Amino acid sequence: MIELLTDTRREVLATIAGYTRSHGYPPSLREVAASTGLSTTTTDYHLRRLANGGYVRRDYGRSRSLVLTDLGSAVAL
Repeated sequence: MIELLTDTRREVLATIAGYTRSHGYPPSLREVAASTGLSTTTTDYHLRRLANGGYVRRDYGRSRSLVLTDLGSAVAL
């Protein structure tokens, strides 16, 4: 089941998409947090929810492993 995205989660997706587009690699958790003005704990919570919803993939324990799925890319536009 696809859950509706909050404005905050849309902002997180847009941040990941924009950073990846301009730098050629995904942002770190801290960079997403700094860009959105959220704490790292809150950012991690939103990333977990986005991963559970199929919007992003991430390899836990590996830095810069955030990847937008096709669904996440479509929403981040």
